[in-house]
Amino acid sequence: MVQILYMKIQTLLIAFLLLTNYIFGQNKFSPKELTQDLDSLVKNIEDIHPNPYYKYTKNKFYKDIETAKSQLRKSMDYLDFYFIAQRLVAKLEDGHIDIEMPFDHTDANNYVLFPFEVNLSTSSPFMVIVNHKSIKYSDILAGSEITSVNGIPSEKIASDIISLVTGETKEFRAKYGAKHLDFYINELYPKQKSLKISYKINRQHKTIKVIQETKTQKNVSAIPHLPIVKPNRPFQLKILKKGTALISLRDFEDMEKFQFFADSAFAELNALKTKNLIIDLRDNLGGDSDVGDYLLQYLLNHPFSQYSQVLEKNSRLLKNRLIRHNLGKVLSAQDSLLLSKKNGTLDTIINGTDTPLDLSNRFFGKVSLLINSQTFSSAADFAQAFAYYHRGEVIGEESGGQIMSFGDIVPATLTVTGMPFVVSSKLYMNIGAKAGDWHGVIPSLTAKSEDALKKALFLLN
Repeated sequence: MVQILYMKIQTLLIAFLLLTNYIFGQNKFSPKELTQDLDSLVKNIEDIHPNPYYKYTKNKFYKDIETAKSQLRKSMDYLDFYFIAQRLVAKLEDGHIDIEMPFDHTDANNYVLFPFEVNLSTSSPFMVIVNHKSIKYSDILAGSEITSVNGIPSEKIASDIISLVTGETKEFRAKYGAKHLDFYINELYPKQKSLKISYKINRQHKTIKVIQETKTQKNVSAIPHLPIVKPNRPFQLKILKKGTALISLRDFEDMEKFQFFADSAFAELNALKTKNLIIDLRDNLGGDSDVGDYLLQYLLNHPFSQYSQVLEKNSRLLKNRLIRHNLGKVLSAQDSLLLSKKNGTLDTIINGTDTPLDLSNRFFGKVSLLINSQTFSSAADFAQAFAYYHRGEVIGEESGGQIMSFGDIVPATLTVTGMPFVVSSKLYMNIGAKAGDWHGVIPSLTAKSEDALKKALFLLN
């Protein structure tokens, strides 16, 4: 019995070691295999996307492809290839062309964890502490500027991270990249057992050394409650004071859950005779545009549309996605028509308007909308419709999502590495947008993201 148990443990140990070697990037790919995957990535982008070179020219991109291929002269692992391919697609400045971040191919247990939440910026100061993740360093003031990490200037770190994040604006890419700082610090630069972080506050320059912690130490040193607590629920209603309420929407992901939330929330607002409503879309990266349509139903009492027209590219992978989503179902006439169209052709769809639903709790009071550089995709689409129909003040920063933007992602996988990625299949022209409007939703009242709610409340007084 003991011998059998020993053999089982040995077998499990060997299996674990083999799995660990695979996960953490020991598997190497030849230059020929990587070149094949890079060519496949580019071909899929061109096949699916209506116009991948809308901002970055094809000539420049093809030169970058050759530069990328010159870096594939020796075998490399999944992570190394990811950084080469991701830098390439990021140049196209479309947040809906993206390669999945390779967290499954990292050994995060051996990371030296960065002890702060930071803001990254495209201009000086490039890295600023906004919060603490460890009790050990909680005496270092928020607002302190990080000048270097392990001798690497903060300007270079910010630039390196921005070059790896896809998106339409550098400001969006900087702030989004800051959310994954541990990954970038530990994977982009030579592995270290510690981090030497230099920072300054009130013109005083200081340095701390952060060492790698064990799992137990990480649990002990972690701060359980951060000063800014984000709600776990994606949709939340809060009564701020009598007559004033706040609806916070962290994403537009689940239409069914949102519909239930909206019906309940607006019924409560009606019962409380609420006069002022603030809708918070800061840091909302979007999801399903049907969520925005349903929210507009509660705010508008006339026909509306979020989009004036949509340009769609027909492709093999778009059709494959349609077939997968309709397995076991009878195809509609519209779906059958799409499947019959020649790959590579473009269709322009002129949008109609949505008729107002018969809602007993439609809100007729004053509404303010909060946005920032992380308001993206369908959340930004909603913000543009809200502004276009003059429903209330838009307060904050220009949105990261543009009022002319690509979207409706089609997923695909590279043949050799198995690397998952997505590509936009449509160009959306938001309501009120004109040709060449490659910019975000412009707030009617500007404010830093962290000050937007305070400004909205001030205006209501």
